[in-house]
Amino acid sequence: MKRERIFQTIKSLLPSSSNWRAVLLSIGAATTFWFFNSFNQNYTASISYPVNFVFARENFVIIEPLPEEVQINVSGGGWSIFRKTFGFNLTSGNITLEQPADVKKIVGSGLLPIISEQLKELRVNYIITDTLDINIERKKSRKLAVSIDSVAISLEPNYLITSSIKSFPDSVIVTGPESIINQLPTGLPMAIEETEIDESFDEFVEFKIRGYTQPLLEIEPAEINVQFTVEEFVRFSSKVSIHSINFPKNTFLKDSIVEVDILMRKDNQNDLIQDSIIVEVDFNNLQIDSTILPHVIRYPVIISSIELDTTSIKVQYE
Repeated sequence: MKRERIFQTIKSLLPSSSNWRAVLLSIGAATTFWFFNSFNQNYTASISYPVNFVFARENFVIIEPLPEEVQINVSGGGWSIFRKTFGFNLTSGNITLEQPADVKKIVGSGLLPIISEQLKELRVNYIITDTLDINIERKKSRKLAVSIDSVAISLEPNYLITSSIKSFPDSVIVTGPESIINQLPTGLPMAIEETEIDESFDEFVEFKIRGYTQPLLEIEPAEINVQFTVEEFVRFSSKVSIHSINFPKNTFLKDSIVEVDILMRKDNQNDLIQDSIIVEVDFNNLQIDSTILPHVIRYPVIISSIELDTTSIKVQYE
């Protein structure tokens, strides 16, 4: 019973449903009046003002992104500040750079006359932004030879490049910031990014400079045709008899056979004749410690490389 009385009391204090519309209209009218009255007054505020740098962009390279806005303190009517704060009818202020590559910093206070001229609806009190950093360089182009280092090409194990590396065209034109272009070598190292190559190569490859990051560089042409031959090789050891020359009587080698390490094309391995490899020791080259250095005197052209696995052989006397 007590709870019902409380509910009835609260209900009696509230306007009837027919009066709710009038109440809301009154509140809306009061709010609107306050809003318009407030915006007709003068205010001081800090706002962001967009800026645009004017220069011959086709002749220069922007190294780091240019500032897009400055913070300024302004005074003026509430409506004007409101529109500028939220970007209504706000055009970017133009900052002209006569010599863009020579300008590294712009002091914020120096922009006051420029922005004041372009933002006539408001009074610009001062520039809040202290300094604008500028990093622009002159654009330069150079024609450079293409250089491809076989050592930098990734091959499958036991595969080797057996021809010269050709590129078509053999030169490119590189355009970019003057400081970077001046540092590039005359033979521009090209990166071949394909890995574990196990067959002859003849492909168009995007030109990327090996060892350089190049987001600011333009290369023409963008792709180069690269060609080279790849073959499979085998590496193995073989025992070879030693030829002795100028040895006196009763003098001989402790070991008459030496091992050699051979590298050759796999396709030619069955064509190798063992006696075609000649290793020689000359007694006239006898060392103080009674040893002689062996030398490979001759081997067939199908062998790409050959190495002895020993550096000296002991000489014995009867």
